[in-house]
Amino acid sequence: MHGVLVETEPTAECHADGGVFLTADGQAGVVSVVAVKEGHGHNVSQRRRPPRPDSVCDGFAATSSAANAAAAHAWYPVHTSPPALPPCHAARRPTTAARARAEAKERNRRALLDAAFPVASRDGHRARLDEIAERAGLTTGAVYSPFGSKNGLVIALVADSPRPHYEEIEQAVPAGPDLGSRLATSIRSQEDHLVALFTGRPHNEATVTPHQAQRLTTALPLIGEVHAGRQRAGSVGEVVRAVRDGLHGGARTRLAYPRNQVNPLSRYSLYEFAQLRSVASLLAQARPARAGCGPGRNAMASWKWNNQESPTATIGVRATMGAVTMKDDAQAAQRPYVFVRGYDSRLHVNWWDGKAWHWSDQGTPAGRTVIERVGAVTVQDGPNAQQRPYAFVITDDSHLHVNWWDGSKWNWNDQGAPSGRLVREGVGVVSVQDSPSAKQRPYVFVLTDDFRLWVNWWDGSKWNWSDQGAPPNHTISRPLGVTTVKDDPNAFTRPYAFVITEDSRVWVNWWDGSKWNWSDQGAPSGQPVKKGVGAVSVQNDPNAQQRPYAFVQGYDSKLYVNWWDGSKWNWSDQGAPGGRLILDSVGVVTMKDDPNAFTRPYVFVLGDDSKLYVNWWDGSKWNWAAQGTPPGRVIERPGETLTMQDNPSAAQRPYAFVITDDSDLYVNWWSLA
Repeated sequence: MHGVLVETEPTAECHADGGVFLTADGQAGVVSVVAVKEGHGHNVSQRRRPPRPDSVCDGFAATSSAANAAAAHAWYPVHTSPPALPPCHAARRPTTAARARAEAKERNRRALLDAAFPVASRDGHRARLDEIAERAGLTTGAVYSPFGSKNGLVIALVADSPRPHYEEIEQAVPAGPDLGSRLATSIRSQEDHLVALFTGRPHNEATVTPHQAQRLTTALPLIGEVHAGRQRAGSVGEVVRAVRDGLHGGARTRLAYPRNQVNPLSRYSLYEFAQLRSVASLLAQARPARAGCGPGRNAMASWKWNNQESPTATIGVRATMGAVTMKDDAQAAQRPYVFVRGYDSRLHVNWWDGKAWHWSDQGTPAGRTVIERVGAVTVQDGPNAQQRPYAFVITDDSHLHVNWWDGSKWNWNDQGAPSGRLVREGVGVVSVQDSPSAKQRPYVFVLTDDFRLWVNWWDGSKWNWSDQGAPPNHTISRPLGVTTVKDDPNAFTRPYAFVITEDSRVWVNWWDGSKWNWSDQGAPSGQPVKKGVGAVSVQNDPNAQQRPYAFVQGYDSKLYVNWWDGSKWNWSDQGAPGGRLILDSVGVVTMKDDPNAFTRPYVFVLGDDSKLYVNWWDGSKWNWAAQGTPPGRVIERPGETLTMQDNPSAAQRPYAFVITDDSDLYVNWWSLA
């Protein structure tokens, strides 16, 4: 079935019933009205403004463009006649200025309605006003003049969507004395269909029985009670509980109307159809979060895909260059910055300002083009200072360059290369601290053309190059990743740089507090290492020692981890997603359910089916979960990973960025809403 599920509260000025529709394939669809709440969501700004159809007087639109009608998925309302429209303002002879203002107001109103349709269709009651305004190319303040509030916008949207088809419906479904019985028969048929549809569906490691399916279907008319005003507007939770009762054997919810007596123009007939459209949404809300799906235990939380698009309509994303989260102060929410190389060989950044996503062109170093990533990091001058992003890249002259934020503007610096050498490949970037209150200092590890490890590091006053060499009697063939380790919360941070040598073994170059060391980590039993996936540090509690984990891909296309248990190094076989092989890696992050919790690794990889998978630790065991692909797209290239935190006390939330076959950047992220 098709439709829009949005939430609002009826107002004194006007009230819109849900609309009932028959789609081109003969199925039932509906626009149902439920309470609009400002949910916390992830919003993707859109540069492509939707078409603006013809407009009429304030309050409701009488016509719509062909593009808007097509966007309505060919829905046909089953009203015998349209609801009464509020009268237009009395005709007056407007001045030229007044007419111009009225036309501008109507254009804004039309743009907001067109922009609201896809957002409400996708997000239902979580539709956010800032995203709607962004899509319309307006500010959120533009909503209040024509609509008064977001509720008013949603009411107008519900009323606006079906109007292009009223004339067709009056011809296709003429009013008659038998219409009520026909609707009642249709409702019973749809309910029987829903019982059959849900019977046998997996739920809670079992299957839904016919009895449970009947309870689930019967519970849904409670929506009619909520929307008809017989219960509080905030009672949508009661609907969810009713659905849970249906699945788990609770008391049967009684129908609020006689099943054989349905008034075709009554509120109940509309909400009978609303129950049919709402079943998928309510079932998703009633189903507890999968253990493999995310960090929290909020049943409403879920993984989501969002299209971040590309730097411009003509410049696609060629590769990612690094990702970080930054904070404007110690109490602020983290904000992601994802650096990419465009097909113009320039650096671009996709960043979140706290309300919307933006693309910014960072350009290139003077006279150079960006060739390859090294990584990104944030630097903080003190515990309460703003975090400042640094993105390190390799340019076409084989030099290391950095694009960095000084607190007021972006800058490019040429870090050069070790004397007599060329920078060949990046290993990774970390920031170190001599004490918890000290300034953070970047360390940038790279491989040079002589297959040795070098580090470009800031000592507090100037940049330096240091030759870390190579493992004894070996050459470095491939990077793996970098991380830092603290022995306790008050200790200094110690860098660990992992690499793969020519014999497909893992080595680590690490700082012990007084000198650098090389250690042979070996390889998984009987399995040479093909490529690195990434390195992180985990912590059993906020006061514990941090412990490094280095993830790799074997030549058998399985995932392995080399990890420190506090006294010795171990290799563990993480396997692969069921029936799949690992094609490439996206990245590794750690997350915490709250500031006092232990850290849990999440490892994102691409399978040989070009889908995203995650191998994650739930606190007692490792799990594989299929993240899938963005709707209608194929993942073509790996990207970056990071974690987000909405405030210092909140759970961390993983974000995995990938590049799709249309050269757009997409993110798979964990939403608590």
